[in-house]
Amino acid sequence: MKYFKTYSVCIVFALCLWGVGCGDARPTSKNPDSPAPTTSANAPSVSASTLPSVLHPFQEVPRAMRTEAMNGLGTIRNALREYKMENGSYPTSIQGQTMNNVTILNVKPGDLAGKYFTDSGYAFSIVTANDFLLTATGYNGVVKDKTVTLDSDGNWGGTLQ
Repeated sequence: MKYFKTYSVCIVFALCLWGVGCGDARPTSKNPDSPAPTTSANAPSVSASTLPSVLHPFQEVPRAMRTEAMNGLGTIRNALREYKMENGSYPTSIQGQTMNNVTILNVKPGDLAGKYFTDSGYAFSIVTANDFLLTATGYNGVVKDKTVTLDSDGNWGGTLQ
């Protein structure tokens, strides 16, 4: 493991020297006819945000998990808005139901199934005539029992950060 960390740092350093992923490493000059100075001021800089994403690519996994839940909740929100536009209010009969038990919305079984969240993981926690609270609960791996919520005002929450 010690060699892997050292090797990773060397690769990141080399990529940054070549200007890959660290901005434009080419020297710039205001006068295109003058040669670029060869000072250390022209050396590429490594931003603080570049190193963590390159050194620790697995930090992006929780973001992918949360994005999956947010996409599913957004789909349900859009279906609820469509229902309200057609019927004048949200369907209060789905209070406490999960998505796999609801057939009145324009979402087919399996539309929300993903790697970390399934149809049965999307629940209608609170549904009144004018408001709702949706909850996505993970079923798999590191998101098991973690939640992402969305209310009718567009506020996101939950335990998966």
